[in-house]
Amino acid sequence: MVAGFPPYGGDSAMATYKAILEGVLEFPRPFSADVRDIVRRLLHPSMTKRLGCLRNGAADVRTHPWYCNLQPRLLLRMKVKPPFVPTIKDSMDTSNFAHFEEEPDDPYEDDGSGWDRDF
Repeated sequence: MVAGFPPYGGDSAMATYKAILEGVLEFPRPFSADVRDIVRRLLHPSMTKRLGCLRNGAADVRTHPWYCNLQPRLLLRMKVKPPFVPTIKDSMDTSNFAHFEEEPDDPYEDDGSGWDRDF
């Protein structure tokens, strides 16, 4: 969310999966050391070493230096001024989202196995 795009990406789902498995993170130049550190630690491949999964749990995330200026009580009372407020025309306005060509879904064909009987 800090960068405006996901940490791993590719031209296809398989390329994205490969990037995740390789664990190579690239950061935009203006990212501070604290942002780089918290992202790396939240995305650590080993769950036993991942921030938020250690002995102190979520407290490790809340006390990370990147959050040093965050005031949780003000945030919960919605008193924190956001750094960016998008312009929204109406409830159906999607102008703040990237546009892409949607590929039509293949029509569903029942295979007769009954796997979807309980849905």
